[in-house]
Amino acid sequence: MASQHAITKVIPPLNFACVEEGLYRSAGPLPLNLPFVSDLNLDTVIWMASEDPSPDFLSWIRANGIKFLNFGIGEITAPWDPEVERNVIGALQALAEASNGRILVTCTMGRHRTGTVIGCLRRLQNWSITSTFAEYRRFTGGNRYRVIDELHNIEQFNRSSVALPELEDRQAWLQEA
Repeated sequence: MASQHAITKVIPPLNFACVEEGLYRSAGPLPLNLPFVSDLNLDTVIWMASEDPSPDFLSWIRANGIKFLNFGIGEITAPWDPEVERNVIGALQALAEASNGRILVTCTMGRHRTGTVIGCLRRLQNWSITSTFAEYRRFTGGNRYRVIDELHNIEQFNRSSVALPELEDRQAWLQEA
């Protein structure tokens, strides 16, 4: 008889993707996603939703000594609401800091708020607007993208509003920004 070994299913969170080496995006991980997320060896989680992460995810973050940065924003309904702008810029500055190591950017579903942060990151990286929008739409479910996010929050994003750290203190994937 074959030995009975427990098999751990490795299931990524919804809308998971590797954005850059050591930078990931996703929906807020559920308990069944935690074995997968554990393998990412995260140093920092950047939370973009106004609602709190699940108690299981918060407990997992604490138990693993991961830095938790909350830049939660509510539903994006107006172009560059001051709260949205402040929190997106804060998240981008945290992303840029090499000291934050391996990072997961996440919100409830990993679509609009996370997508806005990653879209603005792509603008910092001098991506074309077409490529930036294509990536944003890949995670928003086709027709669920928001014109406010695209035209106002991403396209009109002022790159000079982010105070990037000195080159030696900056994430490698932002060296050219």
